[in-house]
Amino acid sequence: MQYRIAIFISSILLLISPTVSAWNHHSTLTKLSLKNHPFIKYYPGFNVTELNDVLKKIGGPDYTREKWLKELNLNPNTPFDFVSHYEFGKTAKFKKPGETTTAMEVLINYSDEPDWGMDQDLYFSKDQKYLGGYKGPTSQAWRHMYLPRWNPLHPYITLHYPLKTLGVAPDRARVMADWSKLAFEAKDPYWGFRFLAWSLHYVQDMGQPFHSSLFPTLKFLDYKALFDKGFAESVKNTTQRLANYHYTYEFYIDHQIQNDLSPSSMGLNFRQSLIENSETENSVRILSPEEAALKLNENAAMLAPSLGRFILPFFGTGYLDPSIDIPNHIGEYYEEIIKPRVVPKSTEKELQRVTVEALKRVGIAT
Repeated sequence: MQYRIAIFISSILLLISPTVSAWNHHSTLTKLSLKNHPFIKYYPGFNVTELNDVLKKIGGPDYTREKWLKELNLNPNTPFDFVSHYEFGKTAKFKKPGETTTAMEVLINYSDEPDWGMDQDLYFSKDQKYLGGYKGPTSQAWRHMYLPRWNPLHPYITLHYPLKTLGVAPDRARVMADWSKLAFEAKDPYWGFRFLAWSLHYVQDMGQPFHSSLFPTLKFLDYKALFDKGFAESVKNTTQRLANYHYTYEFYIDHQIQNDLSPSSMGLNFRQSLIENSETENSVRILSPEEAALKLNENAAMLAPSLGRFILPFFGTGYLDPSIDIPNHIGEYYEEIIKPRVVPKSTEKELQRVTVEALKRVGIAT
């Protein structure tokens, strides 16, 4: 029986690994979090440089792109170009080598870059099979998630299988910050900030409650299917339910943050929670990106049960229907997801409170 429960949990963990980032637009999180940061005045402008140029400055004339890709274990097919990337059906263009850019522009534009393929289709660990697998978009989960080992003091929010630590996002934040330092020491501020943008991405990923705890609520478990249709059907349905509400929450929050003209106060509160973090920031002593990511992960996991209590009342129980597939048919449900909700004020207030707290901590960590 214990073995079957373990397999049940691990099967769900493997299948619900995210196919998108924890947040849909790291660029907006970065823009708002750093809006009032004083560093801006120290870097008014500098030129865009080529990747090969900074690598030779750091490692010498024989340090090639191929060696760098192998050392960092990055997907060799990732272009790291300056042309475009695909985002919600729109092509975004970036500055090319020789053109002038700014620190804020680089950090904003490239804080999404770790989701563009560099961490996909790679082997990181034999335990990767429990967290996204080895192929496709889900294969990046190992570097974009972190589930600490099971803690008997918090048995519910740290529940996963196997019980040991899974994922390396905090360490990846450290690695990219180290490369940022190397680039600055080589007098290349462009790649210094571009590598730093990657570090910020992994830190920010840790602030999403759905990426820090496997089960925000046990109501996602399909007990009925377990008894009526068997183990495999129960795993399948539970997986679909978790994925549906994971994506629904992500897209709804993203819409609220992106939409400056939101008729409700919710979007404004979300944006302000990212911007106005100076008072709390002064009381927080974080010495490294890795430490920031770990702390953010811990706090987000603690918020997960609160989110779980209100996510079904807020979005309704309709997405518990396993025939609905939000992740693979987001276009069909997007307008429905982002529309204003008619729910009790207490439900809206609590979901807003949890999200504001999560975003505030993301802002501080950034």
